[in-house]
Amino acid sequence: MTISSAITPSVSIVSSATAICAGASVTFTATPVNGGTPTYQWKVNGVNSGSNSPLFTTTTLNNNDVVTCDMTSTLSCLAVNPVTSNPITLQVGNVLPGINISTPSSTLCTGQSASFTATVSNAGANPVYQWKLNGANVGTNNASYSGSSFNNGDQINCNYSSDALCASTYTLGTGTTTTSATGNTNSVAGSVYPTSFGNARIQYLFTASELTTLGMSAGKIGSVTFSLMNAAGNPTTLNNYTLRMAPTTATVLTTSFQNPVFTTVYGPQNYTPVNNALNTMNFSTPFEWDGVSNILLEICFNNNSTGVSAYRNYYTSTSFNSCAFYRVQGAATPCTQSTASGFSTRRPNVQFNLLPRPTVQSNTITLNVNPCKCIESDIVHRGLF
Repeated sequence: MTISSAITPSVSIVSSATAICAGASVTFTATPVNGGTPTYQWKVNGVNSGSNSPLFTTTTLNNNDVVTCDMTSTLSCLAVNPVTSNPITLQVGNVLPGINISTPSSTLCTGQSASFTATVSNAGANPVYQWKLNGANVGTNNASYSGSSFNNGDQINCNYSSDALCASTYTLGTGTTTTSATGNTNSVAGSVYPTSFGNARIQYLFTASELTTLGMSAGKIGSVTFSLMNAAGNPTTLNNYTLRMAPTTATVLTTSFQNPVFTTVYGPQNYTPVNNALNTMNFSTPFEWDGVSNILLEICFNNNSTGVSAYRNYYTSTSFNSCAFYRVQGAATPCTQSTASGFSTRRPNVQFNLLPRPTVQSNTITLNVNPCKCIESDIVHRGLF
């Protein structure tokens, strides 16, 4: 008779990310120990999900969802079977940063220097530190602050802000009509990918009142999204596709293109739209909107060819001339054209994706500052040296 010692199986899981935006894809991978030919049962908050696979990919997680995996081993002489993995808790959506400040000592002598250090959780990108002494701004944009001119009862804290992980979306335009595919004015006015012409320059005007009505506030616009129907453009690729944005006081567009100080937010690069889908143009340089100016969005591309048909996107007609356009076949420099071919009330439905900057305040440190006695001087005075 052969008697074997019991063995203990186990399974551990890791994820491709633990902080994601809503709808983002995340993949979990299970690694078994003493599994033989194991079977897997993935669970989200204890409810069965996924399939019998060491990989589990999902796009439907919510904030604070907990993912685990049960593994059943095929080996004999097991101390326990099945076994459950370590849990992974997901942060979905924007999670506020946290900040805590500390100092070696809050008790000081008059004129003594003191230093303060900020520790941040869920930091985010492009951080900004604003130190405050009794509510007044001091220090620099740094995780530490020091000074020496403190008084008894002074209070130190720090405000922290950073770009949030996920954008807040605001959709302007609810029209269900699509632009034309044929090579005429209707395939350019209101269009974002008008390949029915070989070259084009288009400007669209969005008023601040329209955006604030949506609930949009000042901040960095990190991308825009357009919705296309299932209709291919010809040519399929827009060469040197460029998006520029600028604040403007204009309230209507005419046959003269606006020329404010633009920020190039996308391109120039070759872009092939995706039919029957949302096309998101992620900006290389976010556009900083002040919350009060109207916004001018300019689209330009240069195929230096003759177009056949345009991609068709959804548009809404506005109560004012919100579009100015120039289109031409075969020309090489449409982006420098100063006079538009025409203007229109057609404007594409657009989703602005705003990168919010949440600001949080740290704990407050109250200083105890006293006129300290100089021990060395007292020793000398008493004749000990």
